[in-house]
Amino acid sequence: LPIYPSQLNALSTYSFSRRRGLGKIELSDAFQHPERAQLEENLNKNYYACGCSASAKYLISGLVVGVLAVAVDNTFFETHRILHPISTVLITTFGGAIIGKLVGLSKASSKLKRTIHTIQAFWRPKIESPMIEQPICG
Repeated sequence: LPIYPSQLNALSTYSFSRRRGLGKIELSDAFQHPERAQLEENLNKNYYACGCSASAKYLISGLVVGVLAVAVDNTFFETHRILHPISTVLITTFGGAIIGKLVGLSKASSKLKRTIHTIQAFWRPKIESPMIEQPICG
């Protein structure tokens, strides 16, 4: 189904507010723009973004930070506990993954809004107000 300017504001990257069964987003034929295909691609890419790429990067970063924290702790403070290093690595790794997911979704949301504003700047809905005759008094 084609989408119109008034429907663009309802698009969101967050899955809890995403419209189900929308499929591929296509702009209505009324939208004539030289970069229409690119704008449709950006809409679909950012609307269906899941944040997995950023989450993976932050997960690896969290793992590295956790391992370095344990190495520094064991080197300088000579604590030889088993549970503390494991929990440190797990917390930093999964914390990094969660933060990465949120960062990825917020970046996609920002790009989606920017694309929507670009489309709406060139494609305004036509509002035709009917001419109402005023009675002439007098």
